[in-house]
Amino acid sequence: MTRVTKKRTINYKLAQTGSHALTLQAMLEKALLDKSSGFYLATNRRESLTEDGRSFRFINRFLHHNDEMLLCQIVQFEQGRSQMTIILDDTAEMFELNPIFSKDFGTKNSDKTEFLESMAYFGVMGNHLVVMGSQILKSKELERHLNWFLNELTNLFNGKALYLSDKPSEKALKQLAQSPAKSVSIGSDITYEQDLESMNDDIAADASDTQKTITEAKSVRWTPAGLGANILECLKDNGYIGQFDFSETLDDANLQVSIEFKYNRKTTRSGQKVIDTLSTSLRHIDKDDVKINLKGGGEIKGDDLKLSHTISLAFLDEKVDESDLYFKMKDWLESKVIKQEVTPDLQDVIEEK
Repeated sequence: MTRVTKKRTINYKLAQTGSHALTLQAMLEKALLDKSSGFYLATNRRESLTEDGRSFRFINRFLHHNDEMLLCQIVQFEQGRSQMTIILDDTAEMFELNPIFSKDFGTKNSDKTEFLESMAYFGVMGNHLVVMGSQILKSKELERHLNWFLNELTNLFNGKALYLSDKPSEKALKQLAQSPAKSVSIGSDITYEQDLESMNDDIAADASDTQKTITEAKSVRWTPAGLGANILECLKDNGYIGQFDFSETLDDANLQVSIEFKYNRKTTRSGQKVIDTLSTSLRHIDKDDVKINLKGGGEIKGDDLKLSHTISLAFLDEKVDESDLYFKMKDWLESKVIKQEVTPDLQDVIEEK
C-alpha cells in the first residue's frame, strides 16, 4: 500500500436553517444512518443533473465516529463517459491517442463501472461545516445538492432554502467594529483560458479513426474567464455597453472589472450587519474577488473574509485517507471554537458529545 501526503484546502461554512427544529447534521443522519430509511442505499440518493439521465451527483460514503462529526463524500459522474490515453512511444514521430471506456478493463464489475468525474468531502457538526471541495464540486454545488436532498428527495427541510454562508476572521470583525464599511467592491482581472472543449472534440474525432494522424498543429483559442469577464458579458448582453472586443485586452492583460457598492453617509449600519449580509450574499464568490473599503481608511479582503486552512492530507493508493481527513477537519473546527472564531452554539454541540 502506497502512502503519500498532499496539500489540500478546507473551508468553513455555516448552514443557515432558520427556526428548523433539527440541525443540518441531524437531518442528514436521519436519512443516511437509519437502515430502514429509503435513502440508506446509495442508488436512492442520486440526483440527476441532465435531461438524458446520464449525469449524477450524490452523497456516496459517510463516516460517523463516536457520535461527533459526520463526514460525507459527495461524487459526480456521467454514465458511458470515456477518457483519453496517450501512448508514450520513444520511437514514434507522434504519440498515439486513444479513448478508453470503463468496460474495456474486463474486470468482474466492468459493466457497472464508470469513470468518476469529481469527488469532494464535507464534515458537519450541528450546523457547522468544513468543506474540502474540488474544481467541479465547490460549495455552490454542495449547497444546491443539499437543498435538493433535504427538500425534493427527503422533504426533511419542509421546502425551505438552505444557505451555506461564510465566516470572516476575528481580525475582520474588529476592523469593522472600529471603522464602518464605506463600500464593497466585487470584481477581478480579466483572465483567459484555452478553449479545451473544442480541442477535446478535435482529439476525439481523430482518435475515433485509427488511420488518421495529426499532421499540423491545431489552433489554440483563448476565451475570457473569471468574474470580471462575467460582469462584462452581462453588461454587453443587456445592452449597457457595445460589442466589447476582449481580444484587444489579451496583449496587455491589464483590464480589471469591478462593481462597487457604496453606503449612503447618512446610513447607520453595524459592522456585524454588513458582515452577515456579505457572508450570505457573496458566499460563492472567490475570496480574492471581494474587498471591503473602510471609512477610516484601509480594507478587508482575501483570507480575512473567509475562514480557510491548508492541511497535509494522507492518500492511500491514491485514495483519500478518510480517517485522517475526519480528524483534521474536526480538530480544525474545534480550534475555531477555542479561539472564539465561530458562533457559540458549536460549543454546545461539542459539549453534548
